[in-house]
Amino acid sequence: MKPPINLSRRVAVTPWHILAKVALAAQREWEPAVLRMIADERSVTADRVAEHLLAGRTSVAKRLLRTCETLGLAYEVSRGAFELTEDGLRAAETGELLIPEDGTWTLWHSLDRMLPSPVVALEPFQDPATFDDVQRSKRKEPMRKFVRLSDPVLALRGQTVAILHGDHRRVRFDELRPQGEEASDAYPQLTLELALSATQASARVRGTLNRTPIDLGLPPTGPSHDDAWTALLSAAGMMDRWDESAGVLRVGFAETSIDERKTFARDLAVRRSTIGAWGTFDDTVIKGVRLAPATPADAEAWATWRLLQAVQSTATRERFADWSRTAAAPFGAPSPPTPDRATLAKLARDEGRPTPTYWRLQAAEDWNL
Repeated sequence: MKPPINLSRRVAVTPWHILAKVALAAQREWEPAVLRMIADERSVTADRVAEHLLAGRTSVAKRLLRTCETLGLAYEVSRGAFELTEDGLRAAETGELLIPEDGTWTLWHSLDRMLPSPVVALEPFQDPATFDDVQRSKRKEPMRKFVRLSDPVLALRGQTVAILHGDHRRVRFDELRPQGEEASDAYPQLTLELALSATQASARVRGTLNRTPIDLGLPPTGPSHDDAWTALLSAAGMMDRWDESAGVLRVGFAETSIDERKTFARDLAVRRSTIGAWGTFDDTVIKGVRLAPATPADAEAWATWRLLQAVQSTATRERFADWSRTAAAPFGAPSPPTPDRATLAKLARDEGRPTPTYWRLQAAEDWNL
């Protein structure tokens, strides 16, 4: 079985001060009611709205219909009769209206493929007064520099997209000046965290933006567990050692650590790796990758090592037989052969000066226990 995978990387976000006319999502009471009524009846007049919703107040009904028309949510199809636009249909379903507003904004923009929208956040920006520019000059600080917005930012013009963080969930960019100022003092520190297993996946963005903590859950998207596993194994140079049918990494006995020999598992360190179109992720460690011997010779050496570790008391025949079975058991059928008691004593002695393990084996052998 493939173990869970945890990945992370810094989210590259560029903050801009932009001059734009944007329509921000807002909750209203009466306009959504009018839109739902049009959706139900397909076409309505002010008289019908007044009768159904407003206790006969026709003038208020006319004003609400004209507001919906101004917002691009409804249009007049014949004298006094209104139908919904596509935006109006969406607003009728969600109860959310996009209200246009002219101004200067700070836009936090990202091209990270894991994010469901390029607009991380959008907030009003108070343009500094001319006096501030004069003071900046007196302090010999760099003057504000206005440059052409990047093509991906300019491409937002005319689009309606989600806002990942803030008071508004969606925004439509109606007008967008091509010049802007990179907000060098507003760079956020955001990290994407991706947790993958064979049965589920979750992604979050954590950090700070404009000195505000952020913890955003993202919709289920991104690489699958299998795709990430294949990419990480390849990056670690272990792809040819992975036994898919057994769900184990085939390794030589000599390259295993003491802990790996005991647990049959490895914490596999992987350097920065690219996973398909989802981009590059930071160094990571895949914990608990299951191990198995690469060859029968490795299995025999591993079982012999386990048998030596089991000799913690005098190695009587009964004990030694039990230890031998236990040492070979994890390797399955056919079980690797293990040394007899006399041979194992010789191996223990050949490691150097006689050890407690050697005497436990040799004493039992000498006394024929």
